[in-house]
Amino acid sequence: GRPQRFAIERPLEFAWREARGELRVEPNCVRMEPASLCLNQRAQYRSGNVAGVELSLRRLPLAWWYGLLPPSITGKPGSYLEADLTLASIAPWQALLSARIDKVEWVWRGQGGEFPASLEGIVMRLALDEQRALFTGEARSPVLGGLKASLAVDDPGGEQSLDGRIVIDDLQLRTFSWLSATIQQLKGVLNGDLRITGTAAVPRLQGALDLRGGELRDVSLPYPLQRVRGRIELRQDWADIKGRFRLNDGDGKIEGRLHWQEQAPKWRLDATVVSDAITLPVLDNSVAQMAARIKLGMRPGIIDIGGKVKVDRADIRLATLPPDTISVSPDAEIIGGDERSPWRLNADLVVD
Repeated sequence: GRPQRFAIERPLEFAWREARGELRVEPNCVRMEPASLCLNQRAQYRSGNVAGVELSLRRLPLAWWYGLLPPSITGKPGSYLEADLTLASIAPWQALLSARIDKVEWVWRGQGGEFPASLEGIVMRLALDEQRALFTGEARSPVLGGLKASLAVDDPGGEQSLDGRIVIDDLQLRTFSWLSATIQQLKGVLNGDLRITGTAAVPRLQGALDLRGGELRDVSLPYPLQRVRGRIELRQDWADIKGRFRLNDGDGKIEGRLHWQEQAPKWRLDATVVSDAITLPVLDNSVAQMAARIKLGMRPGIIDIGGKVKVDRADIRLATLPPDTISVSPDAEIIGGDERSPWRLNADLVVD
């Protein structure tokens, strides 16, 4: 873009007293249209400490940083950041920072087209002293939903114990459809109330997340997942997962528990998936109606699948024999096979 010009409102005024080790700086402003950064009152540095630092930032265009966004997201002009900083002392620390954005708008592009979105009333505040750091923030969107968060860190220079809360209010999942190029459509509404405890080194989440009206259309799925609803309850180092879904002409449910820990393996998922008779493609132009009760186990690099699949009926139409049914000469050499998957699959299924 075009070069930015900045100007200082008035000549710099400061005084240095070497005998006292004291520096005083008089109020002034630096302007880079339309933004400005101002020192609102005399600031003083003396004997390794500061006092009276009050800075205000006005009308900083967010568009100056839009070049950092992913190619699938385009920010709209007209959004500005404003902030205020009061630094009363650095020995001990005592500071207050607040920031606000009235409105920010953007468009993201996915397989389903372009989707406009916006956030309004973005407010953040950070208060810091030697005993505690306290952050609060909130934002609201008529399209995306709302989010409120607070986090207190006690003893910031030592133990750093945490006490926080995150409240999610009608968060629209379509916001995140751009995260994967294979997603054709993503729907659903997420609500949650989470507590943050533990320490900065080992944070812990407790609370619940509820999903309703979920739908996923992805190129990897033969049919869309519809009528998805579920609940995740987080408790220290594990989470219970319960949900229901519809796939083509059948319904299913999933129940399980996700564990995580500091030592290896870092996480483990144990779940059961039960479905009614669902018609699914098995080969080109061939389908089978099957019900299943599957035990699913996952941990880093390993997937274990076991259980029973009952085939009620099938319509198999073979134009040619599948490659797996054709004998290969023992002296044949296969070149250019698929790369090894990062996951090892262990399957023990009974088909009835």
